[in-house]
Amino acid sequence: MHSVIETIVGVPGRWKNKSEIVTAVASKSDGYILAGEHLINSKTKDTYTVEIYERDENLSQSFMHAGNFTDEQLKEIDDHNLTIYLIGESGDLRSLTNINYAVSGLLKAGGLAVKIESSGVAHTSERWLEFTKSEDIVEIFHGYVTLLADDHTYYSCGMHNLGYPDAIITTDMSAEDAGYLLTTFLIYLLTENNILQQGDTFQLSPSSSVYSLKHEECGMYSQDDLFYNPFGYWRLNLT
Repeated sequence: MHSVIETIVGVPGRWKNKSEIVTAVASKSDGYILAGEHLINSKTKDTYTVEIYERDENLSQSFMHAGNFTDEQLKEIDDHNLTIYLIGESGDLRSLTNINYAVSGLLKAGGLAVKIESSGVAHTSERWLEFTKSEDIVEIFHGYVTLLADDHTYYSCGMHNLGYPDAIITTDMSAEDAGYLLTTFLIYLLTENNILQQGDTFQLSPSSSVYSLKHEECGMYSQDDLFYNPFGYWRLNLT
């Protein structure tokens, strides 16, 4: 299952102007150059569109709600002058891994933190560099995917960046248990690389509850929303 997905990642920094960004990227990013509106890997020639925005007084608040940051880290983000938004085609693990390296280059060039605009999850620079270096698919999953809730419905957001459906369940179980079930299912989907069919079943262990899988279109977001998943959702129904 493959489709071209547009992944957008925001990286704020204290750069004073674009010229300062160009110099920092050229000298500190480990092989990237910023030419016009493009960030280019000088070795592989992988190219990403970049857009640079002026300071946003509400940016630290959006990071606070999207990730785990200390007050000091949020203060650093609040002191940013510019934010670079990197836009790249993903929808498969290889493309996403290359985006991870490009974003890491921006962090090395002075970026303060990372926010995935196409899933709404944010990370410290240290956390991002750690999971990018590991190339562990489970780490990449946690880097791009978040879990949300609406009353008794729990669902994931961000799997489209990796080229997979998200997952959803309506249940009376606790948010913690529902989150564990969805996370385990999605990691199973990634690591086992199985092609699931309508009506297939999933369970956490041989003695645990059995869930029947039903594929649904993405009805949580409109098609022009960055959170929209064209691969749809797997709904887990208790059998």
